[in-house]
Amino acid sequence: MKKLLTSAATAVAVVLALTSCMSSTEMSGFSAVNNDRSANGVATLTANDPLTTKAQGWAKYLLDNAGGQCSMTVLHHSTLANGAPTGWKKLGENVGCVTATDPNAAIATLESAFMGSIGHRENILDPAFNNGAIGMAWSKLPNGLYLVFEAQEFAEL
Repeated sequence: MKKLLTSAATAVAVVLALTSCMSSTEMSGFSAVNNDRSANGVATLTANDPLTTKAQGWAKYLLDNAGGQCSMTVLHHSTLANGAPTGWKKLGENVGCVTATDPNAAIATLESAFMGSIGHRENILDPAFNNGAIGMAWSKLPNGLYLVFEAQEFAEL
């Protein structure tokens, strides 16, 4: 029985390690997206594990390759189909960066910037998208501020 329990616990740990979850900061960003959708009469998104993995990986990639700065020259989109969930019909992505006092403070700034940009706003409010995820990555700068990157992933399934 002990061996069976140990094996079951190991299996659960492996499943948890392979399942992507948004952090509390990312969930706050996801809520901001869904709040904007609701405020504009669009159904909210369902969180999607493959999109979460993709968003987190892309935000980290952008941070790792930014050279400690946030600028249009370091922002670019992923290959949308890479890491997308099976059965997708349509995909979208928003990427952004900001310096902030802490990662949580970056959420409102980034979401406001996305909603103020026609293309980004269209992704957020696209009624065809029914699944989504947020990935964020950050590092503390020598001046005490945080450099924060966010990837928003959208899919119609």
